[in-house]
Amino acid sequence: MPRRQKLILLIMIVTMAYGVFDLFFASPSKKGLVDQGAESKALNKLIIEISETLAKENVTEGDLYIISKVQVEWGGDPFLATVPASKSDAAKKQEPSEGDEKATFTYSGYVDMGKKKLAIINGVEYEIGEELRSAGYIVEGIESTRVILKGKEKSERLIIPIREHLL
Repeated sequence: MPRRQKLILLIMIVTMAYGVFDLFFASPSKKGLVDQGAESKALNKLIIEISETLAKENVTEGDLYIISKVQVEWGGDPFLATVPASKSDAAKKQEPSEGDEKATFTYSGYVDMGKKKLAIINGVEYEIGEELRSAGYIVEGIESTRVILKGKEKSERLIIPIREHLL
């Protein structure tokens, strides 16, 4: 057996021996219950120290603004650049008027896997050329910011912008 293999085998045996020793013979660690009162007191003490330090420092208006925004929940993904889903022409076109039986569509997701693109419309995944489960529309085009639907019976086209769901 070459020297390198002997060295690797020796390291493996030492590691396994240490593991067996640690598992069966070493004293058990303190994995018991943690005293919540002591941890709570330590956390409160830390908060008080930070508050006192901030009170002593000269805090600018910018710092106060940042501190106030830390606790506010974000309404959506700040890194997702989308067109607001307001009353744009496409959104107006897709909304049914009174007495109109047309379904409304929500384009909420996009997956690009090279040659295959998927659009999530009303919670269901569709490829280009597939017919939507309701309303008689076919997916004609899929882009990251919008999906193009074509009416099966009419030559009507709908452009549905992506709509970011707020949690």
